[in-house]
Amino acid sequence: MKEKSVYICLFIYSFILLFFCTESSPLYYINQWADVNIYFNIGKTMLNGQVLYQDIFDHKGPLIFFIYSIGYTISNNSFLGIFILSSLFLFIGLCYVYLTARLFLNNFLSVIVSFIFSLFILTNSYSGGSAEEFIVMLLAVSLYYFIKYFNNISQKPNKKILFIQGFIFATILFIKINLISFFFFPLLIIALFDFYNKNFKNFLSNITYFTLGMSLITIPLILYFIFNNAFNDFIFGYFEFNMLYSNLKFDFHFVLGLLVKFWHLCIKNPVFIILIITGILSFTFSDILKNKWLKSFVILSSIPLFITILAVPYMLDYYYLPLTIYVSFGLIYILKFINEKVNLKLSVLCILPLFITSIIIGCIIKGFFGNDIINILKRDTEQTNNVIGVFSEEITKSCNRTLIILGLNKSIAIFTKDNIMPNTKYFFYPNIAYESYPLIRNTQEEYIKNKSTQFIILSDINLYYTYFKESDILKDNYDIVKTVKENTGNSYYLYKKK
Repeated sequence: MKEKSVYICLFIYSFILLFFCTESSPLYYINQWADVNIYFNIGKTMLNGQVLYQDIFDHKGPLIFFIYSIGYTISNNSFLGIFILSSLFLFIGLCYVYLTARLFLNNFLSVIVSFIFSLFILTNSYSGGSAEEFIVMLLAVSLYYFIKYFNNISQKPNKKILFIQGFIFATILFIKINLISFFFFPLLIIALFDFYNKNFKNFLSNITYFTLGMSLITIPLILYFIFNNAFNDFIFGYFEFNMLYSNLKFDFHFVLGLLVKFWHLCIKNPVFIILIITGILSFTFSDILKNKWLKSFVILSSIPLFITILAVPYMLDYYYLPLTIYVSFGLIYILKFINEKVNLKLSVLCILPLFITSIIIGCIIKGFFGNDIINILKRDTEQTNNVIGVFSEEITKSCNRTLIILGLNKSIAIFTKDNIMPNTKYFFYPNIAYESYPLIRNTQEEYIKNKSTQFIILSDINLYYTYFKESDILKDNYDIVKTVKENTGNSYYLYKKK
């Protein structure tokens, strides 16, 4: 099987797999996940004149909103653009997983590694479109180039690789800052190697090309905030606010928390963890790698990544997506071991059944997101207990379609479905305690008092539901016009301005 044919296969596979296995796909009514709707609608407001962090707020990295703004330009009231971008990112990631596997396996086994890798992405991807999904594909690229670099570290340094690593580092830095921990030890090893060999020229060259790669992302972003007089808003919104949000304390309880979360992850997804640990240990201690620098890179890159992911306050599956890059190591080692014992003989004819089988397994993993196949085909998704459909129908009757969500829930998708432009800075309430940052709740109370929006949505699943529900400010200025109780037992309330 020729390399070109492999890439064509992976391209088609990426789009077909995500057509069934992400709610951003045109197959589904809408992606109901609150997070991706926040990204989409902030990206939308940025293209319509609002300035990130200054006029519209979320604490995620700026690049995720720029990515979603590209999706908005493709389709302004659906996730079609995000589906296309997600498929392209998956394709790029699978290509580099394949290239990494090709360093150790034949091309047929390497394609199998890519297929299985994609299925482990699905196990942790929720509805699809998270920042972590884009990041794990970037890490797959970075992983391949680090292996290439360390394999030839004693030879003339590869400036192109340092440039690419700088570009990926900056991209991840401005999507989700804590995940740059992956780069700490690899870059340190490269620097120590040059110092150990007293090759200061190479050291300066590496810094130069890495910085040039970073500048392609960093400079345009910094200029965006400077030209919009929002640089201080950017520093607070992305760096300072996230320190409040995480509220980490490095003590005994922190270490205990890491161990408990790791244990829960082992119980919840044992195959995932077994492949990761197998991959890391086999590549570090077996003879599959000959280069000691490469061996140290594998284990040292994984430790800080594990710690930063497990250090998050909540146990959310999609947080673990970046660890999937080490699944490829486990798959490579196992297939290499089996091939040496059995000498697997596969022909090009095996690819099609493997292709189809992987798609079927992906559909089983996602289960069509709980949708009935008949309803999907009929596009009959606005059932009486679907809060998005019911509230959307009521909101679109009004000439003034303005809205805030007093929480973080799937009703944020109404902004996307009906192409509603957020007209307030805090158009939803993030999961941050009032005591840590009271400004958001206080400001939303001002919105209610001033009747800044025509509609308000409140749900009993959200932080401070009771506070807002019993608030005289809300009762005096808004009336409940619709109530939806979903099959999950969660209740949603649509308020309209008096």
